[in-house]
Amino acid sequence: MNSRRIGKTLGSLFFLICLGWSASHVHAQQVVLFTFFPYDGVNLPFDPSKIAYGSTQEEVCAKRTGSELLGGFQSNPQSPVTFFGILPDGSCGFKWLNLVNGPPGVEVPVADFFAQGASCEQIRFSIGPDAPLPPICFLVEDIKRLGEKAVVRSLRKDKKQWTSLMSSISSGEQAWINVGLLLLLSATGAAKSDLRIAFEDALIAGPVITIRSISSRSPNLRVICGPSAHLEYHLAENSIDERLSAVASVLVQENPRLTDASLRTRLNRCADMLQQADERLRRDQSNRATLKDQ
Repeated sequence: MNSRRIGKTLGSLFFLICLGWSASHVHAQQVVLFTFFPYDGVNLPFDPSKIAYGSTQEEVCAKRTGSELLGGFQSNPQSPVTFFGILPDGSCGFKWLNLVNGPPGVEVPVADFFAQGASCEQIRFSIGPDAPLPPICFLVEDIKRLGEKAVVRSLRKDKKQWTSLMSSISSGEQAWINVGLLLLLSATGAAKSDLRIAFEDALIAGPVITIRSISSRSPNLRVICGPSAHLEYHLAENSIDERLSAVASVLVQENPRLTDASLRTRLNRCADMLQQADERLRRDQSNRATLKDQ
């Protein structure tokens, strides 16, 4: 695979120094993935204000445009670009089709970067005031400073901000799952219902990530794998069916991420809870229909 100074930029070396002194500390905090590419001091002048963040390699990669990924590569009829995104080795880059010797040609992958991880504290310490921090870092700091309940109350006052948070949790991305779990146990009323629905969607979008984030003894397992927070029957039924389908599909596949016996046990428990919730929902609906007919 072709590579363009991948992982050897000024920006990434700068962060690796910071990561070295506090590797164990990172695991206890919110870790954010980032890249400076191509504004890394090698491909283009170093510009920390253009840092790209995400909670997955795919998300960081999507923050860069095709022209940013191409850099100095010139596409032409003899070397058309066929793909932008995550390459088979997990790096972010592009593929081009070498047609020098005629069709069908040979597809050539070009790796640009692997997103690296750092805690919010390390990012703030390292990049200085000119670079933007990811929104999740502000939220994590508010939770530490004010507590979960105060943060939920504050976020609920801004409908747009609250809706954005629910959407982020619903995506099933690890960073937002971690934050959502902190808020779920402290939320009450409508806020708790919103968070429950967001986690129902997260379980559908990323069953392995969601369940892996919950310990076997956490009450959140029963909340996320239990009856739906939707009040309307058809929405509740769809939620249970889709969650059960997502979990079951992971269990029946030969999934390399399920080498952890504890994780497989939690997924099986989740499937059992959802099956029970489905039976209870249908039974209650039947009972209501019977009473209505009397």
